[in-house]
Amino acid sequence: MGDADQSRQWWVGDAALLLDDAPADAKSSFQMVSLLKLAKVTEEGVRFLSPHDGSPMLLTPEHSISLQNSIGSDIIMQLDDVIATTSPDHARIKEAMERSVRWLDRCIQAHKYPERQNLFCIIQGGLDLDMRKECTAEMLARDTPGIAIGGLSGGEEKESYCKVVQTCTELLPEKKPRYVMGVVSISDGAAVVRDVLTSPGLSGRPRRLGRAWCRHV
Repeated sequence: MGDADQSRQWWVGDAALLLDDAPADAKSSFQMVSLLKLAKVTEEGVRFLSPHDGSPMLLTPEHSISLQNSIGSDIIMQLDDVIATTSPDHARIKEAMERSVRWLDRCIQAHKYPERQNLFCIIQGGLDLDMRKECTAEMLARDTPGIAIGGLSGGEEKESYCKVVQTCTELLPEKKPRYVMGVVSISDGAAVVRDVLTSPGLSGRPRRLGRAWCRHV
């Protein structure tokens, strides 16, 4: 099949490719939440048992970037430490936020093709708005080509979801692409559009569930 740019030609043509639908062990951390019961997160990376055969695996920031470099997508995502927004463990949320910043530094160092693959940072911090502001400032200081808001759609109330999106977007530069991760519903999408964001999840994740968005006429 070749790399991602070659294999996608037969179904999407020349559109830019975001690596947001790959398997959990061949991408960044988008499916990490679904594997947390099988995983252990340390500063080194994420150790987990393969959902296929139960064999132990380790995903580090460096390995995540190496995989994405080899796949060849136009947009690649950092490995981030993400936990459910409904977690009551404030200390763990802060640890995950700070670790995500450190992991971004490792991803930047490991990235082989910055001239042709755009690395997006991922803002974490749960539902704590001050923590989100702190993480946003740290991520912006790294000046990645694009910015994602992660760690949402984890069971939080819609009002809390919207507050996090608004808080983060108010701090983001206007001329860089933005991506809210995990948007799966029209109501979530409305909040995203209101803040002039994009979410490939609107076409990606629902597609895997056999759903499609269309204009009502």
